[in-house]
Amino acid sequence: MTWIGWLSGGPEDGGRAMSRDEILARRFSEQDAGSRIVRVHGWLRPTLSYGRGQRLAPARLDELRGAGIDRVRRPTGGGWLLHLPGDLAVTLAVAGPLRAGQLRGAARFVSRLIATMLQEAGLAAAASLGGGPERRREEICFQRVDRDEVTVDGIKVAGVAVARLGRSGLVQAAMPLEPAPPELEQLAARWDPKRAAAAAVTQAVDRVWLRRAARAAAGRLAGAAVRRASWSPDLLREAERLVGRLDRIPAAAREPS
Repeated sequence: MTWIGWLSGGPEDGGRAMSRDEILARRFSEQDAGSRIVRVHGWLRPTLSYGRGQRLAPARLDELRGAGIDRVRRPTGGGWLLHLPGDLAVTLAVAGPLRAGQLRGAARFVSRLIATMLQEAGLAAAASLGGGPERRREEICFQRVDRDEVTVDGIKVAGVAVARLGRSGLVQAAMPLEPAPPELEQLAARWDPKRAAAAAVTQAVDRVWLRRAARAAAGRLAGAAVRRASWSPDLLREAERLVGRLDRIPAAAREPS
Protein backbone atom coordinates (compact mmCIF):
# COMPACT_ATOMS: atom_id res chain seq x y z
CA MET A 1 0.00 0.00 0.00
CA THR A 2 1.36 3.43 -0.94
CA TRP A 3 -0.43 5.68 1.59
CA ILE A 4 -3.68 6.13 3.44
CA GLY A 5 -5.67 9.36 3.33
CA TRP A 6 -8.27 10.63 5.79
CA LEU A 7 -11.42 12.66 5.05
CA SER A 8 -13.58 13.72 8.00
CA GLY A 9 -16.97 15.33 7.42
CA GLY A 10 -19.96 16.44 9.44
CA PRO A 11 -23.63 15.50 9.07
CA GLU A 12 -24.70 15.01 5.43
CA ASP A 13 -28.02 14.34 3.77
CA GLY A 14 -28.35 10.89 2.25
CA GLY A 15 -28.08 11.89 -1.40
CA ARG A 16 -24.87 13.84 -0.92
CA ALA A 17 -23.38 11.18 1.33
CA MET A 18 -23.86 8.45 -1.28
CA SER A 19 -22.84 10.58 -4.26
CA ARG A 20 -19.66 11.70 -2.51
CA ASP A 21 -18.76 8.11 -1.66
CA GLU A 22 -19.32 7.02 -5.26
CA ILE A 23 -17.42 9.89 -6.86
CA LEU A 24 -14.57 9.44 -4.39
CA ALA A 25 -14.15 5.81 -5.41
CA ARG A 26 -14.57 6.35 -9.16
CA ARG A 27 -12.10 9.22 -9.31
CA PHE A 28 -9.75 7.50 -6.90
CA SER A 29 -8.77 5.14 -9.71
CA GLU A 30 -6.43 7.92 -10.83
CA GLN A 31 -4.25 7.35 -7.73
CA ASP A 32 -1.47 4.79 -7.34
CA ALA A 33 -2.79 1.22 -7.30
CA GLY A 34 -3.43 0.01 -3.77
CA SER A 35 -3.69 3.48 -2.24
CA ARG A 36 -6.55 3.93 0.23
CA ILE A 37 -8.61 6.79 1.56
CA VAL A 38 -10.93 6.58 4.56
CA ARG A 39 -13.89 8.92 4.94
CA VAL A 40 -16.10 9.37 8.01
CA HIS A 41 -19.30 11.39 8.23
CA GLY A 42 -22.64 11.64 10.02
CA TRP A 43 -26.27 11.98 8.93
CA LEU A 44 -28.20 15.24 8.72
CA ARG A 45 -31.69 13.71 8.89
CA PRO A 46 -33.26 10.29 9.50
CA THR A 47 -32.47 8.37 6.31
CA LEU A 48 -33.10 4.88 5.03
CA SER A 49 -30.38 3.63 2.68
CA TYR A 50 -30.88 0.48 0.64
CA GLY A 51 -28.66 -1.71 -1.47
CA ARG A 52 -28.14 -1.22 -5.18
CA GLY A 53 -30.05 -4.41 -5.95
CA GLN A 54 -33.08 -3.70 -3.77
CA ARG A 55 -36.54 -2.44 -4.66
CA LEU A 56 -38.94 -0.83 -2.19
CA ALA A 57 -42.67 -1.46 -2.58
CA PRO A 58 -44.85 1.65 -3.10
CA ALA A 59 -46.55 1.14 0.26
CA ARG A 60 -43.19 1.17 2.00
CA LEU A 61 -42.13 4.32 0.18
CA ASP A 62 -45.38 5.99 1.27
CA GLU A 63 -44.66 5.04 4.88
CA LEU A 64 -41.21 6.62 4.73
CA ARG A 65 -42.54 9.82 3.19
CA GLY A 66 -45.31 10.01 5.78
CA ALA A 67 -42.77 9.75 8.59
CA GLY A 68 -40.47 12.38 7.06
CA ILE A 69 -37.64 9.90 6.51
CA ASP A 70 -35.31 10.43 3.55
CA ARG A 71 -34.32 7.49 1.39
CA VAL A 72 -31.32 6.88 -0.85
CA ARG A 73 -29.90 3.97 -2.81
CA ARG A 74 -26.33 3.01 -1.98
CA PRO A 75 -23.76 2.30 -4.70
CA THR A 76 -22.91 -0.86 -2.71
CA GLY A 77 -25.06 -3.92 -2.00
CA GLY A 78 -26.61 -5.36 1.13
CA GLY A 79 -29.93 -4.77 2.82
CA TRP A 80 -31.65 -1.60 3.93
CA LEU A 81 -30.87 0.15 7.20
CA LEU A 82 -32.04 3.22 9.07
CA HIS A 83 -29.51 5.98 9.80
CA LEU A 84 -30.18 8.65 12.43
CA PRO A 85 -28.40 11.91 13.25
CA GLY A 86 -25.57 10.94 15.58
CA ASP A 87 -24.82 7.66 13.79
CA LEU A 88 -21.43 7.15 12.16
CA ALA A 89 -20.59 6.18 8.58
CA VAL A 90 -17.16 4.89 7.50
CA THR A 91 -16.18 4.68 3.83
CA LEU A 92 -13.04 3.21 2.28
CA ALA A 93 -11.99 3.76 -1.33
CA VAL A 94 -9.20 1.60 -2.77
CA ALA A 95 -7.44 2.55 -5.98
CA GLY A 96 -7.30 -0.16 -8.64
CA PRO A 97 -6.84 -2.14 -10.68
CA LEU A 98 -7.93 -4.56 -7.97
CA ARG A 99 -6.32 -7.96 -7.71
CA ALA A 100 -8.25 -11.08 -6.73
CA GLY A 101 -9.39 -10.84 -3.14
CA GLN A 102 -8.38 -7.20 -2.72
CA LEU A 103 -11.95 -5.89 -2.45
CA ARG A 104 -12.76 -8.47 0.21
CA GLY A 105 -9.54 -7.50 1.96
CA ALA A 106 -10.68 -3.88 1.96
CA ALA A 107 -13.94 -4.90 3.64
CA ARG A 108 -11.96 -6.82 6.23
CA PHE A 109 -9.81 -3.75 6.86
CA VAL A 110 -12.92 -1.66 7.59
CA SER A 111 -14.42 -4.25 9.91
CA ARG A 112 -11.12 -4.56 11.80
CA LEU A 113 -10.91 -0.76 12.01
CA ILE A 114 -14.39 -0.50 13.58
CA ALA A 115 -13.75 -3.44 15.90
CA THR A 116 -10.47 -1.86 17.06
CA MET A 117 -12.19 1.49 17.77
CA LEU A 118 -14.85 -0.21 19.87
CA GLN A 119 -12.33 -2.39 21.68
CA GLU A 120 -10.45 0.73 22.71
CA ALA A 121 -13.76 2.07 24.05
CA GLY A 122 -13.98 -0.99 26.29
CA LEU A 123 -16.42 -3.07 24.22
CA ALA A 124 -15.85 -6.73 23.32
CA ALA A 125 -16.01 -6.09 19.58
CA ALA A 126 -15.00 -8.59 16.90
CA ALA A 127 -14.93 -8.71 13.10
CA SER A 128 -17.09 -11.57 11.87
CA LEU A 129 -15.75 -14.34 9.67
CA GLY A 130 -19.22 -15.81 9.15
CA GLY A 131 -21.59 -15.64 6.20
CA GLY A 132 -20.29 -16.08 2.70
CA PRO A 133 -21.30 -15.84 -0.96
CA GLU A 134 -23.35 -19.04 -0.82
CA ARG A 135 -25.72 -17.59 1.79
CA ARG A 136 -28.52 -15.22 0.84
CA ARG A 137 -28.23 -11.77 2.34
CA GLU A 138 -31.23 -10.59 4.33
CA GLU A 139 -33.50 -7.84 3.04
CA ILE A 140 -32.73 -5.88 6.22
CA CYS A 141 -29.07 -5.19 6.96
CA PHE A 142 -29.13 -5.92 10.69
CA GLN A 143 -31.19 -9.12 10.42
CA ARG A 144 -28.06 -11.23 10.38
CA VAL A 145 -24.28 -11.00 10.54
CA ASP A 146 -22.38 -11.42 7.29
CA ARG A 147 -18.63 -11.86 6.95
CA ASP A 148 -16.50 -8.81 7.64
CA GLU A 149 -19.16 -7.15 9.76
CA VAL A 150 -18.77 -6.23 13.43
CA THR A 151 -20.39 -7.65 16.56
CA VAL A 152 -20.23 -6.96 20.29
CA ASP A 153 -21.13 -9.96 22.45
CA GLY A 154 -22.92 -11.48 19.46
CA ILE A 155 -24.92 -8.32 18.63
CA LYS A 156 -24.27 -6.84 15.20
CA VAL A 157 -23.20 -3.20 15.59
CA ALA A 158 -21.85 -2.34 12.12
CA GLY A 159 -22.93 -3.35 8.64
CA VAL A 160 -20.39 -3.48 5.80
CA ALA A 161 -21.12 -3.51 2.04
CA VAL A 162 -18.83 -3.43 -1.01
CA ALA A 163 -18.81 -2.63 -4.73
CA ARG A 164 -16.40 -2.37 -7.65
CA LEU A 165 -16.70 1.04 -9.29
CA GLY A 166 -14.62 1.25 -12.44
CA ARG A 167 -11.07 0.24 -11.55
CA SER A 168 -11.54 1.02 -7.87
CA GLY A 169 -13.25 -0.55 -4.87
CA LEU A 170 -15.72 1.00 -2.43
CA VAL A 171 -16.54 -0.19 1.08
CA GLN A 172 -19.38 1.44 3.03
CA ALA A 173 -19.95 0.77 6.73
CA ALA A 174 -22.64 2.10 9.04
CA MET A 175 -22.70 2.03 12.83
CA PRO A 176 -25.81 3.05 14.83
CA LEU A 177 -24.93 5.21 17.80
CA GLU A 178 -28.34 6.71 18.56
CA PRO A 179 -31.59 5.03 19.65
CA ALA A 180 -34.65 5.99 17.63
CA PRO A 181 -36.51 8.99 19.07
CA PRO A 182 -39.99 8.28 20.48
CA GLU A 183 -41.78 9.46 17.33
CA LEU A 184 -39.81 6.96 15.21
CA GLU A 185 -39.61 3.99 17.59
CA GLN A 186 -42.46 2.00 16.07
CA LEU A 187 -41.38 2.62 12.49
CA ALA A 188 -37.77 1.77 13.31
CA ALA A 189 -38.89 -1.47 14.95
CA ARG A 190 -40.78 -2.49 11.80
CA TRP A 191 -38.10 -1.53 9.31
CA ASP A 192 -34.97 -2.46 11.22
CA PRO A 193 -35.97 -4.48 14.31
CA LYS A 194 -32.41 -5.29 15.45
CA ARG A 195 -31.06 -1.78 15.10
CA ALA A 196 -32.21 -0.87 18.64
CA ALA A 197 -30.02 -3.59 20.14
CA ALA A 198 -26.98 -2.25 18.26
CA ALA A 199 -27.62 1.33 19.40
CA ALA A 200 -28.07 0.17 23.00
CA VAL A 201 -24.53 -1.28 22.89
CA THR A 202 -22.79 1.69 21.25
CA GLN A 203 -24.68 4.79 22.41
CA ALA A 204 -22.43 5.38 25.43
CA VAL A 205 -19.31 5.75 23.24
CA ASP A 206 -18.15 9.36 22.88
CA ARG A 207 -18.57 10.42 19.24
CA VAL A 208 -15.66 12.86 19.15
CA TRP A 209 -13.30 10.35 20.75
CA LEU A 210 -14.53 7.66 18.34
CA ARG A 211 -13.44 9.65 15.29
CA ARG A 212 -9.99 10.29 16.75
CA ALA A 213 -9.65 6.63 17.62
CA ALA A 214 -10.69 5.65 14.09
CA ARG A 215 -7.97 7.74 12.49
CA ALA A 216 -5.28 6.39 14.82
CA ALA A 217 -6.45 2.79 14.31
CA ALA A 218 -6.47 3.20 10.52
CA GLY A 219 -2.80 4.09 10.53
CA ARG A 220 -1.84 1.21 12.79
CA LEU A 221 -3.81 -1.38 10.82
CA ALA A 222 -2.51 -0.11 7.47
CA GLY A 223 1.07 0.15 8.67
CA ALA A 224 1.34 3.61 7.15
CA ALA A 225 1.12 7.25 8.12
CA VAL A 226 -2.35 8.78 7.78
CA ARG A 227 -2.42 12.07 5.93
CA ARG A 228 -5.31 14.49 5.82
CA ALA A 229 -7.15 14.63 2.49
CA SER A 230 -9.53 17.29 1.21
CA TRP A 231 -12.24 17.61 -1.40
CA SER A 232 -11.30 19.39 -4.60
CA PRO A 233 -13.93 21.75 -6.09
CA ASP A 234 -14.13 19.47 -9.16
CA LEU A 235 -14.93 16.40 -7.06
CA LEU A 236 -17.63 18.21 -5.12
CA ARG A 237 -19.20 19.47 -8.36
CA GLU A 238 -19.22 15.94 -9.76
CA ALA A 239 -20.86 14.65 -6.60
CA GLU A 240 -23.54 17.34 -6.78
CA ARG A 241 -24.36 16.35 -10.35
CA LEU A 242 -24.87 12.78 -9.19
CA VAL A 243 -27.31 13.69 -6.37
CA GLY A 244 -30.84 12.76 -7.40
CA ARG A 245 -29.71 10.22 -9.99
CA LEU A 246 -28.72 7.51 -7.53
CA ASP A 247 -32.12 5.80 -7.59
CA ARG A 248 -31.69 5.17 -11.30
CA ILE A 249 -28.93 2.63 -10.68
CA PRO A 250 -30.34 -0.58 -12.26
CA ALA A 251 -31.91 -2.72 -9.56
CA ALA A 252 -30.60 -5.81 -11.37
CA ALA A 253 -27.01 -4.86 -10.60
CA ARG A 254 -25.34 -7.61 -8.62
CA GLU A 255 -23.32 -7.22 -5.46
CA PRO A 256 -19.80 -8.56 -5.92
CA SER A 257 -18.60 -11.39 -3.72
